[in-house]
Formats: sequence, structure tokens, C-alpha cells
Amino acid sequence: MLTMKSVSLVRNPILSYYNHHQNLGWWVLRSWFNSWSHAIRNASSSSPLKALKLYSQMHRKSLPFDSFSILYAINSCTHFPENVDSLSIIRHLHAHLLKLGFNTHVYVATSLLHSYALAVFCDACNLFEEMPERNSVTWNTMITGYSRHGDVKSACKIFNQMPKRDLASWTAMITAYMNSGFWDEGLALFRQILTVKIIDNEYLKPDQLILGSVLAGCANMGSVGLVFGKSLHGFAVKNDWQLNFEMAEKVIDQVKRMVRPENDGGVYTLIADLYVLSDKWIEAERLRKLMLNKNVRKARGSSFIRNGDV
Repeated sequence: MLTMKSVSLVRNPILSYYNHHQNLGWWVLRSWFNSWSHAIRNASSSSPLKALKLYSQMHRKSLPFDSFSILYAINSCTHFPENVDSLSIIRHLHAHLLKLGFNTHVYVATSLLHSYALAVFCDACNLFEEMPERNSVTWNTMITGYSRHGDVKSACKIFNQMPKRDLASWTAMITAYMNSGFWDEGLALFRQILTVKIIDNEYLKPDQLILGSVLAGCANMGSVGLVFGKSLHGFAVKNDWQLNFEMAEKVIDQVKRMVRPENDGGVYTLIADLYVLSDKWIEAERLRKLMLNKNVRKARGSSFIRNGDV
């Protein structure tokens, strides 16, 4: 039976052989090393402690690490149970990747940044300042991190410093505004996204996360938010934007907690529109009957389906 121990005994001679005969089968060695990376990756989310154990085994066996193996090991830190001291493990992996020279790999460093941001954000801030290279995910991680800690001003500063923004950047900043109660700023930024060109005659298209965040913010803004929410819904229908039902339900639940049927009939109409937008016609009809039973008045000029501009 071929065991890991017996394989280890022949590993070094194989390495020596293929160093002189690379064209004969370097892919064999690459597959051998990649198998460890794949195993760590497969365990990183479902069994993070197992992923870390595999990583430790690689270290004990003096197997060469690649950027993927350490990347997946770092990712596993974001899935540890609460009783695990994730910060100590993150710092240990940080020291190891510095020793291996992977700190200059932007994807590895960004993964480390994300882990720090979930553990101790001040460590993430320090790492961010030290990173020689950053990609959009790096910047977005910091925006989300500042937002999670209620520091919208710093999140906005990072957003404005970004050399190039993607859809996730706009989503992170708009969500930061909405979650922190800066609804006017969030809506203003949403209007800006509609003017961002990707290529000629093609503009950045808001996704479900942005729509959900903006609609949830509208629910907190009273009559002004209602007007904007209706306009947004009409614009979404006109431009064939999609809002899945899971996202719509979150918005609907939030709206229902804040409105009263006798005063906010227009909001109930907006809720019905969200159901229709999600192809939940039965729920929309049920809400319509509820409005009739409670004598809820619709807002003037509103209906279950509208087209309009934001």
C-alpha cells in the first residue's frame, strides 16, 4: 500500500530528476503540489480547522508552499467558530507569509487584510498602509470594514481615494451610507452611479444589493423616501433591473415595521410593487386585499406597475 510516508521517501529523488528533465513531466509534480492546495481550499469554509491542519502538515513535511495554499489557509480563518482564537492564527500565518515572501502577492495580502478586518480592524488598517500593491477588492474591504465600525467618514475617504471603482465599490459605499443613516448621501451616490460609463454608451448597472440598500433607506426617509422609492421602482422596471425575492422580503419587512396603514398607503403600494417586481403575484394580491380591508388609500397617481425616471 502506498502511504504518505513512502511517497515522501521518493519525493526528493523525483524533484531532482524532473529538475533535469522538465519537459518530460513537470505537470506531474505540479499536480502533486496542487493536490495539497485543493485539499486546503475544499476544507477552508466547511472545515476550517481541517484546512489549517493540512497547512501545518505541509510545513512539517517541508513541502513547498505556493500562493494558493497560503491563500486558502488564510481564508479559513474567516470561518472559525467563536471559541477559536482566530487572531493568533492570523498573525501566525502573517508571519509565515512574510518569511515566504508572499506579502507582495496582492491576492494573498488582500485575503489577509479581509481576515484582519473581521478580527481586529486596527491591524487591517496597518496592513493596508503597508501593502505595496492594492486591487479593487483591497479597497472595498477597507470601505466595508470602516462601515462595519460605524466610521462612514473614513469609508468615504477610502472610496474617494480609489484609483478605479467597480460595482462592488459603489455597493459598499452606498450600503455604508444607508446602514449608518446617511440616507441623503446614499441616494446622492446612487444617482451618480447611473452616470458611470463602462464603455461607450454602456453604463454601470446597479445590482440587487444596491437596489435593496437604497429601497431600505427609502423606508426610513418618510414621504421623501417614498417618492424616491416609487421613482426607483419605475426606473427598475423600465430598465429591466432584477430584485430577487429574498432581497425584496428584507426591504418589505423593514418597511412594514415603520409604516401605518392609515397614514402610509403609498408605502403599501410600494411594497405591492416589490412583490410584483419579484414575480410574487399571489403575495401582491394578498396585500391588495389587505389594503382594501383596512381601507388603505393608495398614493395619488400610483399603481402596482409604473414606469418612470429616478
